[in-house]
Amino acid sequence: MLRIEMADLEEHAFKRDKRFLVRLILGLAVAAISGLWVTSHLTSDSTGSCAARTFGNLTETPVDAGVR
Repeated sequence: MLRIEMADLEEHAFKRDKRFLVRLILGLAVAAISGLWVTSHLTSDSTGSCAARTFGNLTETPVDAGVR
């Protein structure tokens, strides 16, 4: 039977921890960038006007009928 020494197991565990941390940091960075991108698109003027037109179509209110 193959016997692995404790030092080898610890070294392997630290290597796995480093890879996990790198994947975790990369995943968080991608999530943060994606969140900023989605937020910037949802708060843009074109999205707001699109939502206003859709709401106006649903309520059958003309777009120019709003208060300016």
